[in-house]
Amino acid sequence: KEAVAFVQSYDGAARGRMRGILNAAQVETCSAPLLRACKDAARELDVPVHTHAGGNLIEFQRIMDEYRKTPIQFLADIGFLDDRTLIGHGVFTTAHPWTRYPFGDDLRVLAERGATVGHCPYKYAKMAITLRSFQRYLDAGVNVALGTDTYPMDMVSELRWASILAKVTDANYQVGQPRDVFNAATLAACKFLRRDDLGRLSPGAKADILLINLDHLGVPVHADPIKALVDAGCGRDVDTVIVDGKILVQGGRAVHLDEAEVYAKARQATQNYWSHVPDWRWDGAGVERIIPPAFPTHRAPGAGEEPLPR
Repeated sequence: KEAVAFVQSYDGAARGRMRGILNAAQVETCSAPLLRACKDAARELDVPVHTHAGGNLIEFQRIMDEYRKTPIQFLADIGFLDDRTLIGHGVFTTAHPWTRYPFGDDLRVLAERGATVGHCPYKYAKMAITLRSFQRYLDAGVNVALGTDTYPMDMVSELRWASILAKVTDANYQVGQPRDVFNAATLAACKFLRRDDLGRLSPGAKADILLINLDHLGVPVHADPIKALVDAGCGRDVDTVIVDGKILVQGGRAVHLDEAEVYAKARQATQNYWSHVPDWRWDGAGVERIIPPAFPTHRAPGAGEEPLPR
């Protein structure tokens, strides 16, 4: 009820830039009645809906044990999947060899229902996992949109991760083409949102524009800026961000906030959180024990929290 009330209050605010979406967090933590209720509410509000599914093998097996169906087929059978549904990750499906499930075709189900898969390549690469595969999903007709989901939250770099991982996964240098990953980062998401006024530069579209500087020594001399962006670009190459005609970033710096102040507050909050980790950890371990540093470190007396390489 709170989520519905929030959407009713704020959907369409900020001259239409703020839009509502209902989020049933994970398929394995939501009951079938809750998922149905969420989808019914989304239809009544005319907003999209999101859930995580196919995110890990434990979830896949749990849904299989409980419903004797894959997570994707389960969501389809309860009426959750349609063109206004975003599936977070959607990695572990019948297309992935690790599920070892030879029955059905989850990619066909996703394509037929029109659902979108939110693909976050770098997040899964850090866990030694890849989508199987980006090209296979596209060829099956699945709408694949790129996302981040983990730091450094660099959408430009995600283009390269999506492209390279597609090539490595399929052992085929002709897949993961720049045009396909670029479209996944722009048009595919807008298709899910039913916003043909976003994700493109055209008459009638919103004045949402990125100016990206690729004319420096970190990027090779290029003839095709899209290929250069995918091959060598990163978020720090974004010079200007214009949203609905309003400049929010210029010269690579935020216009309406003090970045140094924001970072200082974030750093202080993070260090405060780290200092309390041993209080709630069952074994009393601190951050450096849970996530050991790359190299042994020591701190000089009175040096505070700054680690120094030994």
